Amino acid sequence: MPLWIAAGAGKPDWDAIFAGYGSAVDYPICKFWRELMAHYPQAQLIHTARDPEQWFESTQAAIFSPNTMSTGAEGPFAAFFGMVSSGFTGRMHDRDFMIDHFHGHGEAVLAIVPKNRLLVFEASQGLEPLCAFLGVPVPDTDFPRENSRTDFQKHFLDGDARRSTAPLSGTTAP
Repeated sequence: MPLWIAAGAGKPDWDAIFAGYGSAVDYPICKFWRELMAHYPQAQLIHTARDPEQWFESTQAAIFSPNTMSTGAEGPFAAFFGMVSSGFTGRMHDRDFMIDHFHGHGEAVLAIVPKNRLLVFEASQGLEPLCAFLGVPVPDTDFPRENSRTDFQKHFLDGDARRSTAPLSGTTAP
């Protein structure tokens, strides 16, 4: 978590953050996509497309729910969630603002990322386009359905993440 807080303060050590990892997903990664694309010029970016209304509802039921530690965090959790939500400060429950942010983020990704490094992906497409883009064989398994709203709520709302940094780092790190 201290490495992410430093990144949020403009002092990233990307190689330390990603040591031992080959990929990353979700926040806080997507907050730094421009910096990461520059630092890792061979990296590919997968932009997940989804319904903006459903995304907003998900943020309200999960990460920005009044019951998560994002709203009552202390110590390093407060600094981490402050960094993650800095673009939304005071407006994270404003539907119009958040959906405009969602659209702006997607438009910037599509305008800036070179087409040969970008896959616009919907989970409903399954593994085939994802594996083709990454140049790996399609596994003989179903598409994984993890990190659902229910999983998040169970993990974060039951207090486990408040007692240990392990669940948080496992959830937010690549």
